[in-house]
Amino acid sequence: MSVIFNHPLQRLRVEVEQDRHGNDVPGSWDGAQPVAIGLWAVDAGDTDEDVDAREGTVVEYTVRKRGRADLVESDRVVWDGDVYAIEGAIRWQPGPTSRTSHTIVRLRRAEG
Repeated sequence: MSVIFNHPLQRLRVEVEQDRHGNDVPGSWDGAQPVAIGLWAVDAGDTDEDVDAREGTVVEYTVRKRGRADLVESDRVVWDGDVYAIEGAIRWQPGPTSRTSHTIVRLRRAEG
């Protein structure tokens, strides 16, 4: 095992439901069960504090995993007891071998 890829992450996913017009909408997060999605490398991202509009902080991380991950943009990710939204697209970084190919995801969480 690599010392870099040593952070266990979990995925939260909700079932898609239909609204009264027949449109697909995300279901309730209340019943979402965490599912282990392997060991990841976690890199510090930005931390922004918006004191003018409200007292709060946005925390971001970039996480990487060897190979492909069972994630979609509407999922949420649990790391170290905190729940993060997926920010933007889930990226695939191909490499010359499977050991150098990665899934890359930006995580974002607002505090306060």
